[in-house]
Amino acid sequence: MRFEYIGLERFGQFERLSLHLPSDRPLVVIHGPNEAGKTTLLRAIHDLLFGVSERTPYGFRFDLRAMSIRARLRDRAGHSLELQRFKRRKDSLVGVIRDGPEERPASDAALREYLRGVDRELYSSLFGFTQQDLQRGSEVLRVAGLRDVLGGSSLGGSGDAIRGLKRRLEREAEELFKPRGKNPAINHTLARLKETREALREATFRQSQYQALTQRVRETREGIERVSDSLHQARERAARLRALLGAFEDFHEARALDRQLALPELQSTLGELDATRAQRLLRELRERERERDGLADERARLEARIARLAVDDAVLAEAPCIERLARRAEAIATTRARLPRLRESIARRQEEQRRELARVPAEVERGEVGDEVGDEVGDELDASALAAWRERGELLPRLRVAADRWGAAEDTRQRLEREATTFVRDLADAEATLADLRRELPEPALERLGLALADVQRDRQALQQREDELCRLDAALELKRARLDPPPPALLTDDGAAQPLALPASEAIHAAESERRELEQARVAAELAAADAARQAAATRAEYQAVIAAEQVPDPRALRELRSQRDALWVQLCEAWRAGESYEPVDLFNRGHGQLLAARFAEAVVAADELADRLRDAADQLAKHVALERQLARHEALAAGHRETASASALALKAWSQRWRARWRPAGVDPRDPAEMLAWRAQVLELQETARARLDHARRVSELRARVDDFASRARVALSSASSSSELARAGWTALAHELQTRVLATAALRGSIAATGERV
Repeated sequence: MRFEYIGLERFGQFERLSLHLPSDRPLVVIHGPNEAGKTTLLRAIHDLLFGVSERTPYGFRFDLRAMSIRARLRDRAGHSLELQRFKRRKDSLVGVIRDGPEERPASDAALREYLRGVDRELYSSLFGFTQQDLQRGSEVLRVAGLRDVLGGSSLGGSGDAIRGLKRRLEREAEELFKPRGKNPAINHTLARLKETREALREATFRQSQYQALTQRVRETREGIERVSDSLHQARERAARLRALLGAFEDFHEARALDRQLALPELQSTLGELDATRAQRLLRELRERERERDGLADERARLEARIARLAVDDAVLAEAPCIERLARRAEAIATTRARLPRLRESIARRQEEQRRELARVPAEVERGEVGDEVGDEVGDELDASALAAWRERGELLPRLRVAADRWGAAEDTRQRLEREATTFVRDLADAEATLADLRRELPEPALERLGLALADVQRDRQALQQREDELCRLDAALELKRARLDPPPPALLTDDGAAQPLALPASEAIHAAESERRELEQARVAAELAAADAARQAAATRAEYQAVIAAEQVPDPRALRELRSQRDALWVQLCEAWRAGESYEPVDLFNRGHGQLLAARFAEAVVAADELADRLRDAADQLAKHVALERQLARHEALAAGHRETASASALALKAWSQRWRARWRPAGVDPRDPAEMLAWRAQVLELQETARARLDHARRVSELRARVDDFASRARVALSSASSSSELARAGWTALAHELQTRVLATAALRGSIAATGERV
């Protein structure tokens, strides 16, 4: 497997690093001075293949969330892998694994399967070792034998490491469990397990403990619910406070006010708790003052209404009689209830008297019986009965008893008739009073309004709370809209549904950001390389010009003189040789003609040496000249190539920008950079949710407001029709509710009076 490309972003000291490794070379060596980043690059390869550790030491310069490692790999079969690793806890690896024509998304599991079980430790031992690893390996080789080292290397480590691992495992096994031990972890856990089983066996059938635990669980759940409610309220309040603080635009003015409040003359002796309590008390005081003003207005209205009412003096004069009638109503009701029974008793007694008188003989003389009795009894007396009584001597006593009973019954009848007359009169008065009380009852609609007042009061409180929440949502929406750049499109339709936003997916934005970064990095790298090549070309050109200026070409005249001297000397030597003269080397230049020859020869030697030196210098200058020309041409070609690459990257960036704008054109948005648009997209979706919540609140507020307004209008109409005053048509909610409550209480009192009077009737 070969690396064709490695790219680092915000990893270690590298902000952006791109390495294109040639695939046609059997070996690629990356070298550099100390602290150049070779070890960082090696660790980046480890983190790419096996994940970035949680506490990586290479996040000292940039944010860990911006760390990214990209690479393109190819194996011997021609399969390629394009991977990108982020610093995340989950799903940190993205990319594509191409197995021939098939493609599959890259993941940690797929990469482990592709690596055939090679883990980080084995990779570090066989492929990704450092100089320190080699030094440790030499120490191991010196201490352990070659056999152990070779045996251990086949398993990804040294034999000493395996032996050490075995010893550590044995020690750990002894620390965990001993057959007759008590302190090792497994022995201790087994003992605790045994104790737990015994305790469980003992506590299985203890119903009282179960009930106590159930009660504690119930109480704990109730406490958790109460704490959750309190926490929910606290979170709502915190959210409201954050929204208010976020909507507070004039921050500098607040800072100035804080500085003014910090002045000594504005300091208060109240503590923070007392100040908070004072603010709450002031708010309560303002609420009480508003309630007092409303009650004062209501009192003034009622006093004015009372002043306009006409008082009937005749009714006031009959007040004692009315009270007396009310007191006698109960006695009248009791007597009226007894009246049928008394009448039945009287009728029964009359019937008994008639039967008794019927037994008086007809032969009794009228004078002995008496005028009243004779008139009453008349012809109803039975003669046989009277004869029987007379024979027994019981006639007169029976007649006297019958007469007495008849007289008592007659007196009782007359008394009851008088009482009945009185009771009928009192009953008529009580029924008249009951009719008057029923006429004073309000209309059923007004009574229903009074009964529904409590529900409407709760709706009104809910309406105020939702209006406050609506104001908070409006402020949050305005603040979020003001902070969004570019401005967002329409978020909701006319019916309140979520407007489908033609926004690119976050994966597409990430891909566009990666593409833009690669193009930007390529352009910047090409521009830097072009600038470096141009700088080197300028330096080479200056050196080339300096070499040209310093060139010293031999003078042709001097060259001709030297050639002529050489030729003359050579001619003399040839002539002497033809003449057959032979000279010893010592005497060659000691004779007269030879002295001239020696002088000429010495001059020729010096001139030849000078010429040779100058020719050697000229050759060196020419070689340097040619090398500089080639180097200058190479630098200029590199600069031109890098400029072409930079131009191509700029054109690619321009094309990318056009594609980027075209991708956002359906949404009607002028996009910014992908990183900004990614955050912008999340904020727009959050803003859409806030707008939907605001619309729901607005609908609920409209429903509650319509319900409260409808109730208020019906209450005004009912109260205006029940009262002659026109002020109720313009009265506020407080006065309206107070009037309805007063009517409800008055209606309850009237119904109590009606019930009592009805019972008396």
